[in-house]
Amino acid sequence: MFTIGPIFTFLEKVFPFAIAAILVFLFMSWRHSEEERQRLSDNRLSNVEYLSKSEMKDILDTLNKTGIKDKNIKEFTSVKTESKFYIKTMLKDSIRFDSVKLTCIDYRDNFNSLKGCFEDSVLVKHNDQLSIVLHRKPTKKFLFIKYHKIDTLEVFNEDPNSKYSIKSIRRDK
Repeated sequence: MFTIGPIFTFLEKVFPFAIAAILVFLFMSWRHSEEERQRLSDNRLSNVEYLSKSEMKDILDTLNKTGIKDKNIKEFTSVKTESKFYIKTMLKDSIRFDSVKLTCIDYRDNFNSLKGCFEDSVLVKHNDQLSIVLHRKPTKKFLFIKYHKIDTLEVFNEDPNSKYSIKSIRRDK
């Protein structure tokens, strides 16, 4: 017949290890939840905006036009820059239009704006958006197999008047 005695002796030997394992598991879960809570609070404090699906589709279409394939993109970052500064200068000459002295200016295009009067100061603004892409670029192939790839960082800007000098960063894999 079946006896319960050996089961109790087995449980008496295993019980302390089971309790220790449960305590270790609970401690590790608590530590992981603390790290996750800290990460989430840091994310809330950061000034990061996430892309919608339509914005991501537009970006992928733009990158495909430059020759970067979707499957090779590792990371994408978009940075919006806005530069503002005031110019204070003395007016030496002015434009006369029907005997009215013109000393103010208001100019805008997609990336630059210039607004103000030369008697006070002129506000100059410049807006631009940089797109930074980390992608894998195949360099060697044999028949149809591409076997040597490097990670390449590329930076694109929207303003056609701005030129950025960028050092290429590459890492062999």
